[in-house]
Amino acid sequence: MLMTPPPAAADLSAHTPMMAQYLRLKADHPDTLLFYRMGDFYELFWADAEKAARLLDITLTQRGQSAGAPVVMCGVPFHSLDTYLARLIKLGESVAICEQVGEVGAGKGPVERKVMRVVTPGTLTDAELLHDKSESLLLAVHAGARNFVGLAWLSVTGAELRLAECPADALEAWIARIAPSELLYKSLAAWNAEGLPNAHAAAAALLGYAEHTQGRALTHVQKLSVERDGELIELPPTTRRNLELVQTLRGEDSPTLFSLLDTCMTGMGSRLLKRWLLAPRRERHEAQARLDAIGALQTPAPGSTAPPWRALRDQLKNTSDVERIAARIALRQVRPRELVALCQALSRSAQLAPALPASAALLGQISEALASPPSCAELLTRAIHPEPSALVRDGGVIATGHDAELDELRAISENCDDFLLALEVQERERTGIANLRVQFNRVHGFYIEVTQSMLAKVPDNYRRRQTLKNAERF
Repeated sequence: MLMTPPPAAADLSAHTPMMAQYLRLKADHPDTLLFYRMGDFYELFWADAEKAARLLDITLTQRGQSAGAPVVMCGVPFHSLDTYLARLIKLGESVAICEQVGEVGAGKGPVERKVMRVVTPGTLTDAELLHDKSESLLLAVHAGARNFVGLAWLSVTGAELRLAECPADALEAWIARIAPSELLYKSLAAWNAEGLPNAHAAAAALLGYAEHTQGRALTHVQKLSVERDGELIELPPTTRRNLELVQTLRGEDSPTLFSLLDTCMTGMGSRLLKRWLLAPRRERHEAQARLDAIGALQTPAPGSTAPPWRALRDQLKNTSDVERIAARIALRQVRPRELVALCQALSRSAQLAPALPASAALLGQISEALASPPSCAELLTRAIHPEPSALVRDGGVIATGHDAELDELRAISENCDDFLLALEVQERERTGIANLRVQFNRVHGFYIEVTQSMLAKVPDNYRRRQTLKNAERF
């Protein structure tokens, strides 16, 4: 099927209102597949449709015309979005998710739509798209003066921004060390980063791009670290491949040094271990601090025969990914069950801190870092239902007793008939209208009906909605 290219966004007068809306949105995301929400489907049009149909092996079709040309399109069900996103991200594609934000039928023309987020290989936040044991890193590279380049990288689901500078001929080794999922390397002008020194320019580009894809500031990124070439053990790309640190020569995840060493009980631990393997440090004091901590964890406490690490592993078992949940909270993408998991993890961390031996300085620092805000777990316990729905829109998320108004509305929803009978009795007593009725129909919704003979008793706060032959409805 031959694709009919859409016109420039400035020339929309000949298009249908919906296609004009689509083209305006597409103009803001020219190099990204635009998933355009239409009812229960996400639709793609023209070039996006042809590309998606080829990559996802879905049906390409034509439906109607716009500006005198057939509308080439394909679509996927909204409830299968994560499945198709995962396939596209694995192929290196980026996707803009456009949702219906207005009320259907609220005005003339198509329902209001807005791109809510842009999903790229380096800016993943959805739990379904992320690998527990690997970071999805976004790296920006800025070519500076004197043959030096600046690097800035982060995980959108992490809390740390990292910076480095290196000679241009060492860039390949740095990229192999960082192993990013996505690389920004072209002009930085679009992100207001031109003219800034190397690493600062890369950081400006990185944060600007990441905030663009998420649609909001990355308020959870609160730590900045600078990595210097002299602080790291140099491992050329060829050496890394031959050592099979995290990937075999055949490109498989196992057997590798990482797969052998990774007995971590949480995804957070596995990602940290992988980071250490990819960027081994030269400083002996850091290695010694880790060795001291290992020794303390292997030494039984006085009066005990079991080393502390055994109990710690049991406590860490089934701990949720707090780092990524915290990021999704900041990005307004968290799901109800993740909040319950966070509450459980906070309670568990309070038990972990006292169990760490105090004899090692590094373990003392970790113990202090495990202290959570005292009111956080309490608020989550009080506010969130112990077994909430998977999505907020399904209800059943806020615990009973947390909000009186919500409890009242929920009681009305769950016991509608009882509420209407009680309201009818209450209004009869208040107005003195013995035959007053509270009823419902699909046209007018809920209403109060009063016969013509009782209209003199109708209170001032009633608003007339319909006049019948023998009655009035309010």
